[in-house]
Amino acid sequence: LSTANLFGAVLGGANLSGAALFRANLFRANLSRASLSGANLSEAEVKGAIMTGSRGLSKEQIADLKRRGAIFDDAPGDRESAYSPNPRVPR
Repeated sequence: LSTANLFGAVLGGANLSGAALFRANLFRANLSRASLSGANLSEAEVKGAIMTGSRGLSKEQIADLKRRGAIFDDAPGDRESAYSPNPRVPR
């Protein structure tokens, strides 16, 4: 799946253990509850990707993905801005 365009893909609960997601476009994808143990997410576009409840990631990986825009919690407003083309317009 390296360099794959998975923009907005619904991958919640998927087993992506060991997946090569290097440079994949995961912009606004839903990876909640996905198994990501050993997955290569380096240089992947993860801005707005929902990763709440994902398994198999180290604390360092989670911190890196958060810095790159991935969402790991359900803080108020996080999901709305991830899915709405205009964050000010409720869905």
